[in-house]
This record gives sequence, structure tokens and C-alpha cells, in this order.
Amino acid sequence: MRTRSRVVAYLAHPLGPKNGEELRARQDNIADCLKWLELLVSSTKWVIECSWFAYVMALEDEAFRPRTLVDQSEQIHRCDIYIATSWLSPHIKLEIPKAKRAGLVILDLTWVGKHLPKELTEEQLRRLHSELESVDQVIALS
Repeated sequence: MRTRSRVVAYLAHPLGPKNGEELRARQDNIADCLKWLELLVSSTKWVIECSWFAYVMALEDEAFRPRTLVDQSEQIHRCDIYIATSWLSPHIKLEIPKAKRAGLVILDLTWVGKHLPKELTEEQLRRLHSELESVDQVIALS
């Protein structure tokens, strides 16, 4: 049973490699993650947990990778919802079963596409709001 007054949702978003040919794609993914954060904050009353983003941006050294993964796991376990956006990276594919076992509601928003468009279509907006409301109902019943 939840003891918090507000729902906490973990935002998972793939970033990709830090160097090489994929660097430009990573920069686009970082921008998309920030757009998703803004969309979720403006569309829900949930607390959006995305502190992994600060870890990844501030702790570039690979030596911090194990600590980052341990902390991410702990952050996920303190949430009510696990939100997957963009596409399912290998890392996210590993996190989803762990989140399910921890009792989180999984919200897969990858249907929107790899990149969040500047404006969602009416159909996309209806589907998004419907899915957000469904999750709210599930959380309310738990």
C-alpha cells in the first residue's frame, strides 16, 4: 500500500553511446528526454523521477557506471510507475521486468515513436491522455 500522497513515476529514456558516430543521435535523445519530461510534468500531477539523467550528464567517467546502476535500481523501487519512452534499449528491457516485480505499473509510450514530435496529432493526444488516466485509475485502486 502506498504511503505517499503523490504518485511517483520513473521516466526511462534511452540516450545511446557517448562518443563516436552515435554522438549526434545521443544529443537528439537528450533533447527528446527533456521534451518527455516537460510533457509528463505538464500532463500529470505525478512526481517525475528522472535523477538518472543528472547522473549520466554529470558522471561521464565509466568508473561511476556501477554506482549509477545501483542508484537507478533503488530509485525505480521507490516509484509507483515505470514510463518507457522513445524505444526499448537493452538497458530498459532489463529494467522493465525488475519494475514489474517491484509492483510498478508499466507505461509503455514507445508507440509515439523514437522522437517526440513537436506537436502530437489529435489521435496521439487522445491515446496519451487515455493511457495516463488508465494508469491513474490503476494506482488509485492499489
